[in-house]
Amino acid sequence: MDATECAEVDRMVQDCFGPDEPSGASPSHPTSQTSDQHKVMDSDKGASVCNARPGSTPDPTGDPAGTSASERVDLGIVHRQCNNARAVEARVQLTSLSNNATIGTSVMAEPVQIGTLNAPGDSMVGKTFYGGRVKKGNDMVNQALTMTFDPNNLNCICCASEHSMMQGDKPVVLMVSDQNFVSVWPGANPDNCVPIVRIGNPTLHELVDVLFEIMDRRSPADGSVIMIGAVSYLCRAGVSMYSSEWTQVVGRVGRRWPNVRVAPAIPMLRESCPGGVSREIVMFAIWLFRVYSENLTGM
Repeated sequence: MDATECAEVDRMVQDCFGPDEPSGASPSHPTSQTSDQHKVMDSDKGASVCNARPGSTPDPTGDPAGTSASERVDLGIVHRQCNNARAVEARVQLTSLSNNATIGTSVMAEPVQIGTLNAPGDSMVGKTFYGGRVKKGNDMVNQALTMTFDPNNLNCICCASEHSMMQGDKPVVLMVSDQNFVSVWPGANPDNCVPIVRIGNPTLHELVDVLFEIMDRRSPADGSVIMIGAVSYLCRAGVSMYSSEWTQVVGRVGRRWPNVRVAPAIPMLRESCPGGVSREIVMFAIWLFRVYSENLTGM
């Protein structure tokens, strides 16, 4: 991406989200720090999230683009551990073809980070139910996540007043995404609140797995819409694998909740990212149009 394209992307981002906070600005969250542990799903599965409200300590994870860490809300040590573990798992060993001393040798390719759960200037993430899940039963999952509701009772904790995210027989919109979406989308009243679940660098199947665990034996009302998206996975896996997995998760949701529709989540890129991201998004959008143009489910 050349300088002109970078400037155009920056202008579009600022038009959508406004300018970034100035370097060194203090995050707007409480200065006291408390922590507790909340059960997210069934305790016999070992599915728990260590949830800690933000404190005055800045997040030391840093920003690949060079943004000051002091502008980020600290989501706790478990969140950072899960992020670091995922980054290690995403490394790929390749044979170097570079025209230097490394040619022909094995090199470890570091993953490209596209966005974070605690984007610079996003103080609203401190209101969410956040943390990390290291294990699910005997399996290591290393899931850093945020939710706008308490998964134990499905009560929204981010609106002006606490309310249930399930409004009886009224259809709802549920958002399950990677880190490239806003942390909170509060409504003026419970009728237009959008519950959001985000996981750092997930696969599409992983997003649906977590949603099924949260809902357990409960079902969204008929006519509800579940929006699913993971730009970070789209860029790691490519359009071919991503679209294949998309059809699989649409089928999984349809079999469990036949009267619920699935739609692609529109990503919100709030941080610097490789120029190829836009190309992948456009290619997937074209595929969606061609495959689902006559089918509202999974459009």
